[in-house]
Amino acid sequence: MISKAQIQFIQSLQQKKHRQHHRLFIAEGTKIAKELLACPHSLHSVYASADWIHQHSQKLDTLKVVEVNEQSLKKISLLASPNEVVCIVKMEAVDFDIHRLASEFCLALHEVQDPGNLGTIIRLADWFGIETVLCSEGTVDAYNPKVVQATMGSFLRCNVHYCDLKQCLEFANQNQLPSYAAVLDGTSIYKTKLQENGLLIMGNESKGISKELLNLVKYKISIPSFSKMNIDSLNVSIATAILCSELRRTN
Repeated sequence: MISKAQIQFIQSLQQKKHRQHHRLFIAEGTKIAKELLACPHSLHSVYASADWIHQHSQKLDTLKVVEVNEQSLKKISLLASPNEVVCIVKMEAVDFDIHRLASEFCLALHEVQDPGNLGTIIRLADWFGIETVLCSEGTVDAYNPKVVQATMGSFLRCNVHYCDLKQCLEFANQNQLPSYAAVLDGTSIYKTKLQENGLLIMGNESKGISKELLNLVKYKISIPSFSKMNIDSLNVSIATAILCSELRRTN
């Protein structure tokens, strides 16, 4: 059974400083756990109900597995209705080569704060075959449990890097690579063809994209509103979905 020290350790991983110190993060739920079992090298340990352990026993031989009861599961889970399994996952260190901007389309997020938005965008990137999401240092931590939960397992297939977006834009300009920024007063996305390389910047939920970055962006694009009401903006993850859909529709 799970010990008090193990419970405290898992609870500590809800905080960024402890995640970074131990290079571990929390991922919970049967769907995410199933995907993690397909790449067990990423797993540090598994805390699960007796029924779940029995159902997946053949895939757990080489892993550290701890049985937990319902009461203990509630203590280590962040879900309103705790699921059957909580996984502790190793952070994979993957370096970002800026030269990839020349050969692939990357999403870039400037100061996105909401964990649900970041998680949804990572899931969208996975859906639309975008391998890389670049984040400004002020963007919410991709290993935040709420972000991980919102990705529904897509964090396993999408590389998220924290970097200086200004440097990325300067590199794009120096190498004549396209860069796009989603703004309210840009050229309609329905009159613009996104190219298959370069990067698309999505901004902070309330402040948008900084002037410093906008001054470096080659193309400013927008999603026109067809509403008769005065709707001022779209949620950043919804806007990302529309723009990614247009990228794939026209390429």
